[in-house]
Amino acid sequence: MATRRAADRRAAAKPNGNLTKARVPVTWRAAPPSSERNPATVGCLTVPSRRITLALGLAIPALIALHLAAHAAYYSNVYASLFTTDDYRRILTLFDLNDEANLAAWYSSSTLLFCSILLGLIASDALQKRDDYSWHWIVLAVIFLYLSMDETAVLHERTIRRLRTFLHLGGFLYYSWVVIGIPVTLGVGLWYLRFLLRLPGSIRRAVFIAAVMYVGGALGVEMFEGYYEESYGYTMTYSIIVAVEEGLEMAGVLLFMHALLSYLQYHVGEIRLRVGDGQAGLQPDAPVERRPLGAADAVESGGRP
Repeated sequence: MATRRAADRRAAAKPNGNLTKARVPVTWRAAPPSSERNPATVGCLTVPSRRITLALGLAIPALIALHLAAHAAYYSNVYASLFTTDDYRRILTLFDLNDEANLAAWYSSSTLLFCSILLGLIASDALQKRDDYSWHWIVLAVIFLYLSMDETAVLHERTIRRLRTFLHLGGFLYYSWVVIGIPVTLGVGLWYLRFLLRLPGSIRRAVFIAAVMYVGGALGVEMFEGYYEESYGYTMTYSIIVAVEEGLEMAGVLLFMHALLSYLQYHVGEIRLRVGDGQAGLQPDAPVERRPLGAADAVESGGRP
């Protein structure tokens, strides 16, 4: 019996020429033995950036389609044979891109929060490298954390009526928060100009396009949306304008997220999280050689390093 078991072990140890090594997109690599590592060190999680971007990207047209379909059914009274008006309005709020506490608000808040986390990781690495632009990464992380909170807690919407009444605003300034949002956005943009020019070419282009899309939706389209609401009220056309605004915002955040994942992959590498009473922090692995980013990369984070 012992001889048979030994033979079985030897047979199992022989390499099988018919087997190929599969590449797993998400892996959890075990930490070294306790004698060779800090007890507080956690293993390494590989993030499949291309798949994350693709999955979140597919959610955007789905949310827009649900929003438009729900409003089309509402304004055409198609729902009347199945629901009362009050019941359908409750259903409508679940898919309304302009409402809070629903699927779209959760999606937007989650992606903004994820961007804030990615920015925090980059900021931690920049601080350890004593990068001149460390504070730019930190401030960006705080800005996106606030945007995530605002998406859920609708903070800036609470100022609209008071500002509108106090300043007697209307027309394209009907959503009165823009009188604060425009100068703040211009100021932040000017402060980040040198930072943007310092980024690698493909990352810089992606961040610039993402900023234009997000600001164009959040300020540009929203100003026209406010003008239309004041002039014509809530109609199917208004719902379409809302879809354009929110679609630009979500697409801009997604592109920015993809740029951050690319930056982490090509310029930071692996990051280890240490939890304990000693020196804690996000610490990158030993430097690894990575190919430079070129125009052909086009912020493709799924490529091989």
